[in-house]
Amino acid sequence: MPRRPDSTFVIRAPETAGSHVLDLLGGVVRHRPLSGEEALRALQKLESDAIAGNPEAQTEFARYLLTDAPDFRKNRRSLILLKNAVKAGLPQAKHLLGLLMMRGQGVKADHVEGAKLLKEAALAGIPDAALDFAKAAQLGYGLPASPETALYWWRIAGAQGKVTGQRNAGIAYRDGIGTAVDPDQAAKWLTQAAKAGDPESQYALARLHLQRNWEAHDPDESRRWMKEAAISGVVDAQYRLGVFFWSGRGGRVDLREAVRWMCRAAENGSTLAMTTLSGFLLTGNALPLNRPYAYALLKAAADLGDASALATLPSLVMMLPPRERRRADQMVKEDKTSKMLVERLIPRSER
Repeated sequence: MPRRPDSTFVIRAPETAGSHVLDLLGGVVRHRPLSGEEALRALQKLESDAIAGNPEAQTEFARYLLTDAPDFRKNRRSLILLKNAVKAGLPQAKHLLGLLMMRGQGVKADHVEGAKLLKEAALAGIPDAALDFAKAAQLGYGLPASPETALYWWRIAGAQGKVTGQRNAGIAYRDGIGTAVDPDQAAKWLTQAAKAGDPESQYALARLHLQRNWEAHDPDESRRWMKEAAISGVVDAQYRLGVFFWSGRGGRVDLREAVRWMCRAAENGSTLAMTTLSGFLLTGNALPLNRPYAYALLKAAADLGDASALATLPSLVMMLPPRERRRADQMVKEDKTSKMLVERLIPRSER
């Protein structure tokens, strides 16, 4: 049985920009998706151009073959097309062929040759190749692992507008990976990625602004970016934003908002949020006092392996009559997901 390609390096699907066309309807020019027939004609045109020897078409048709239900025949055909495009000197083809060699897809894996091709494509100005060569340097695929080399190419890709490069450069400066710790440089790179809408960068930037040893730290900015990351679905950001609203860090105290964001984080599986909400219910702070509900949330967090919940649960068991504890255990058993349990225990009217 053939080996699966190494998923460390990913081949992106063809660009979708060409899947829309300008159309004139009622005197108004608008973009519309290609119909099935138009899409088929476009693909047939791409294939015929590739067969005719156009290097760009060869590369893009190879990309299509490699990402649309690839099999042995498609992989082999892609390899032939890419080798021809590489002979023509097309850097995009070098990038894609390098990825095939890194992955071992349609060809025997050769990390050294793959890394060489990735570097050549990166030097020719292909941003995605810069990202992939940075990853190779970071992980030691085909060359000695080098955080310094990885950072250099993260920066190159970031300067070319690649959010992943900006994020990774920012994290490297924040944590001192391949360079000295430099919060100012970290903020510069993370801000670019955060403004481009990258949730991970928004969260990283929010945490950076909480570092008291950085002169430019700003709790207000931290809350702003924490909210952006929370809205984007970063579960830890949802929990921390709830803490911000509860404590007043970086802005006003708002217990209803605190509960709302804690609930969202808990529904998404945050055991920290579950244990905090349990504390609210146990003390009557921000939520009505309800010890059985507090026990149910703490039990759910403990079942998910939260060490704090496991340590606290025995003392809470002692506070509950057996009947209430059995009822709470039944709720945890009936509600198969944390989302179902939180929705039962804390109705929308209390958030």
